[in-house]
Amino acid sequence: MRNMANMQMIGKKILYGINLEDYFTADFCSSAKTYYGSLDEIETFINSLWDTEQHQITKTSFKQYLNGYSEVTHYIAYGQHRLIENTEVLAEEEIELFKTSWEFLNVWRWPQYMEIDGGTVKKVLIKHGKAYLRIIKATVTGLRTAARYDASKDEWLKLCNAFLGYPGMLIATVHGESYIVQSALYMKEKEYSTKKEAMEKFIAEPISLDCMCEDVFGNG
Repeated sequence: MRNMANMQMIGKKILYGINLEDYFTADFCSSAKTYYGSLDEIETFINSLWDTEQHQITKTSFKQYLNGYSEVTHYIAYGQHRLIENTEVLAEEEIELFKTSWEFLNVWRWPQYMEIDGGTVKKVLIKHGKAYLRIIKATVTGLRTAARYDASKDEWLKLCNAFLGYPGMLIATVHGESYIVQSALYMKEKEYSTKKEAMEKFIAEPISLDCMCEDVFGNG
């Protein structure tokens, strides 16, 4: 993985966090998870949600937010949670991904061996409340998984549909034998204790696509 562009320092730019159900939990648990994006990105994502009762509540709550009700809430995990929260952007960078393999531990702590042919990642450093987070929005080609790291070519399963994470969070575009998977919103990838640590490690520390895998496999 290598840099495509130099990091850009941002002044007073805002991204928004949207609190949704966390699908990367065991069947007997439920909790909230925050995804990030511009209001346009969040609106596009919300408009793509399936026509279920829960999603209709989320859509209605978002309309209330756009109409000026900034404290609007919706239900997650049997409780009321604020829908949208502001975050401050501190830095951003876009990097290119090359063919790589890695091991991802699913929600049951069993390994899934992952591979991609390449792609790009937009990564952003934000301050959300008191936390410093590196968030990423990935677009990858040839996302696949296997039961063994040394699996033969025909044992790798293409991951281009039937994602088990939050509905609509991952979007697959298929062209014949080739396919691209991208995230609709930014996902939390790293958390840092201090601003100094966050700024030092924002570029230097390699990114992980495990946060994307959480929405591939969900609790399956």
